[in-house]
Amino acid sequence: MNELVPQIGDERIDTLPVVRATLDDINLDAVAQHISRAVENDRYDGTVAAPIPFLHEMRCLVEVEDRPTPTLAGLLVFGHRPQAFLEHTDIALAHFAGTRPDLVTETLHFRRYGGTLTQQIDEVERYLWSNIRRSISTDNGPQREERPAYPRKALRELTANAVTHRDYNLLGARTQISMFNDRIEWRSPGGLPAGITEENILFSGSRARNPTIAQLLYQSGYIEAFGMGLPTVINLLKQNDLPPLGMRDTGASFVVTMRGPEAPNVLTLTPARRTLLELARRQRSITLEQAMHASSDRARRTVQADLKYLVENHFLRVVGQSRDRRYIIAEEAEY
Repeated sequence: MNELVPQIGDERIDTLPVVRATLDDINLDAVAQHISRAVENDRYDGTVAAPIPFLHEMRCLVEVEDRPTPTLAGLLVFGHRPQAFLEHTDIALAHFAGTRPDLVTETLHFRRYGGTLTQQIDEVERYLWSNIRRSISTDNGPQREERPAYPRKALRELTANAVTHRDYNLLGARTQISMFNDRIEWRSPGGLPAGITEENILFSGSRARNPTIAQLLYQSGYIEAFGMGLPTVINLLKQNDLPPLGMRDTGASFVVTMRGPEAPNVLTLTPARRTLLELARRQRSITLEQAMHASSDRARRTVQADLKYLVENHFLRVVGQSRDRRYIIAEEAEY
């Protein structure tokens, strides 16, 4: 990869110019919408209302040899195609069937989520929320109540936190999220900034490795006041009687682990169920008849049981009724 961001140091990485990018690589319509929403939600108190002056004010656009040049923050929040310049700035999400990474058996889901940081946060949150375990409770009477394993706001906060505070100086590393049967792990490249440790992180103030990115995501409503992300998640876990948040600094990365309630037996996807899941992913949807054709050596009732299992465990969703019924990957369902 060519050097895209020259003279990167440990501080203010996000406001350094990406030298091959130009103003045409910034979505000015998105900037205008951002300003409007930020003002409406009382998250921007500046006086600049036009996109280009705003970009200069926020250090998303700087002058390089008399040419307006997008910075890393400008491209990641407002760029048309950020990864065309910054390939390592997407999120790699892997969903495993068990409680440990399985490098032999195919993962249930693996995808790199690119685009702007807000697009990444939205798409990753959608997948996590669609695929977490859910239980059914009747504690409040005869009405069946669905209880997700994790609070949705915590999924969003930890994903936003991971992309906001990672070290973008590490060109060969990307943000990683691993989803297991009993937990979800967010791994941000780069250890904690100097002076911040696992012990004092909740009391060390609002120091941000990427303050401009943090400010822009605050303005757009994707993060709350600086320094409040992890305390918010910790409170949510307490309210939902979930285990404490795990935090570990490996030096190369900062790993945050959210564990769910006591997990049932690990989900087992038989080869036949994997075949149906892969067929649905490849075709975008399958019918019972198509599932039967793919499982020609198995009884109709058995195939129906496999489809029911995949639906109940949130791998597939049912769309339509009766003769029009089909099965689609859970993340592709419309809400």
